[in-house]
Amino acid sequence: MDGVQDGIENAINAYCLLRSFKVKLAAVADGRLFWDLPPEALLTAPDVSNWLKVAPRQVQPLEVPWIDLGRKSRRYQVKDTLSWLETRRREG
Repeated sequence: MDGVQDGIENAINAYCLLRSFKVKLAAVADGRLFWDLPPEALLTAPDVSNWLKVAPRQVQPLEVPWIDLGRKSRRYQVKDTLSWLETRRREG
């Protein structure tokens, strides 16, 4: 019976992990958990625009550093975006 119980526990743990991941992705779409993402995570222009609270078409003119993955495939690394944000900080 231990094997069956272990299988059930593994299935429950996998479900919880997947649900947690989906919740985190949904929160990222709302711009709430970008600080929790790994520094190497790649974001799309809509992700970054949501984070910065600007229109998606404004991300490129703002010169946020990107990785070129080919035609119309720019991706933005979290660590690069954070560094760029620090350069934009103004004392006031």
